[in-house]
Amino acid sequence: MSNPEKFLQAFMGVVLPKIPEQEAMAQQTLASALVMLGALPVRLHRVLRAAMTLFDLGGIGYRCGGRPFTRMNVDQRQRYVAWIQRLQIGPLLDFIKLMSGLLMFAFYQDPRLWPRIGYAIDADIIKQGVVRDEHLDPRTDSQ
Repeated sequence: MSNPEKFLQAFMGVVLPKIPEQEAMAQQTLASALVMLGALPVRLHRVLRAAMTLFDLGGIGYRCGGRPFTRMNVDQRQRYVAWIQRLQIGPLLDFIKLMSGLLMFAFYQDPRLWPRIGYAIDADIIKQGVVRDEHLDPRTDSQ
């Protein structure tokens, strides 16, 4: 079976937005995504690992030199995912949406990104890595 860490690292380059801090945040995003995967029920976790393996090995039959998804460069990975999306095969599209959603959620839960998406957070909170509920709503910070 495919290594989830390796697969998620490869998928991150395809779905995450390109920002200057991305490299610095990659390990945190990966760690958060792995924690979320680890929290899944065992049967669902096994199904997802099998799907990751199939998706990874599917790259061998694609036009990118016969390499698994995790061994392609970022450009080839993006073309491979776009090709699969054009195929319009339901379970594959659902898998791409699931992996994209998981990684996006893990990426945007980092407090360093919140000011970019409209949330005002104190610098002390970002340094500490502690966020209280009242800081999640931008309306409460302006009062």
